[in-house]
Amino acid sequence: MPAWHECAERMWATGATLRQIAEATDIAVSTIRRHLLTLERGGKDPATIGWCPVCGQPLRQGTSRAGQRFCCTAHRRTWWANHPEHCPR
Repeated sequence: MPAWHECAERMWATGATLRQIAEATDIAVSTIRRHLLTLERGGKDPATIGWCPVCGQPLRQGTSRAGQRFCCTAHRRTWWANHPEHCPR
């Protein structure tokens, strides 16, 4: 995967516009749009499903199990300890 993919995905996730992403990566707006919309539709790279809410690391997911939310057990425990209001108990 080209280096600009991760940068574009991270910027898109934080609310940047297509034009801002294109200017930052020096890639055409249409190329950025095609890549990001393909990901949103579950296209070419379904293994990347999001980012760890603690460190921002991209999460990789296989096809045989439920989606991953955290990159590691330590980050999962840290997040739940700091957000008890989201705990389904």
